[in-house]
Amino acid sequence: MISLERTKAIKVYGLTGGIGAGKTEAGRLFGMMGIPVIEADTIAKAVLRPPGEPYQEAIVAFGKEILNKKQEIDTKVLASIVFSNPQKLKVLNDIVHPRVVEEVQRRLNCLAEIGCSV
Repeated sequence: MISLERTKAIKVYGLTGGIGAGKTEAGRLFGMMGIPVIEADTIAKAVLRPPGEPYQEAIVAFGKEILNKKQEIDTKVLASIVFSNPQKLKVLNDIVHPRVVEEVQRRLNCLAEIGCSV
């Protein structure tokens, strides 16, 4: 459970759904209306960029074969490894999720300071 500490009360809405459900389009429309949108998937990809600690942890956990020619994590290769093995998916989630939660919390706190809903 995520504890969201705020200085001001804000409303936070979660947008969920399967592939092709329209989450990206809905988020784009919210953005056009001036509603801040925090995309956890985008944050998760950013967390794994070099040279950060999660990047290094992922290489240790899954091997250098997850790297592309630019020495960045190839998310398709990583997905093929973790989505076929629940234990490996847990390892990846343990690397990425705490950092995503931390960044979402930071952004929510910033928005709460100015009284925005997300």
